[in-house]
Amino acid sequence: DGIRDIGVTGVQTCALPICRPLEAAAHPRAGRCRPAGGLVPEPGGPGGPTQHRQPQPQWLALQTEIAADVLEHGWHEPLQSFVCAYDRPELDAAALHVALTGLLPHDDPRLASTVEAVEAALRVGPTVLRYTYDDGLPGREGGMTICTTWLIECHLRAGLREAAEELLRQVLECSGRTGLLSEQWDAQASRGLGNHPQAYSHIGVIRAALALDGVFLSSR
Repeated sequence: DGIRDIGVTGVQTCALPICRPLEAAAHPRAGRCRPAGGLVPEPGGPGGPTQHRQPQPQWLALQTEIAADVLEHGWHEPLQSFVCAYDRPELDAAALHVALTGLLPHDDPRLASTVEAVEAALRVGPTVLRYTYDDGLPGREGGMTICTTWLIECHLRAGLREAAEELLRQVLECSGRTGLLSEQWDAQASRGLGNHPQAYSHIGVIRAALALDGVFLSSR
């Protein structure tokens, strides 16, 4: 029946986009921070590092189950891409999270193919549309700043540093005189759309900048 995806553009029923790959990545982390007895911090002492618990077996098993489900049902062979939902051959920028969550090895050809398909179909100027299929909502959306930062991180994981740097430069130029980023960008009118400023747009840019500096890549 799908999962309720409370994503960057509202609530919709889906089976793949942000939900499932992030679930697969999140479950072992949840297992480390919430044992049967509840949340118990484990500091390493004054000035010492925090000691991280090992994931509990039931969380690792659930991670494996979710990952296998996504890989079996989320891939669409004719499009050569992971798609917006099971049995729906439509592209969605949230499929980039298959790469960002480490669901597959970085050199898996399905990752490169998904990134190429999403960029070819959804990139408009300096930003990336979340999707182009009819969601039943009125009006026209612009490119989502945060979706663009996902693409930047994917380029980095693929070793395309110059492409990542250039796209980040274009995103920063969308900030205009305020130096702040909107939720979306209208490439036709060259202006921001949606909430301004938008917190998660800035979070995405910060993540992309840190990734360019190598902060995330070494641990993925």
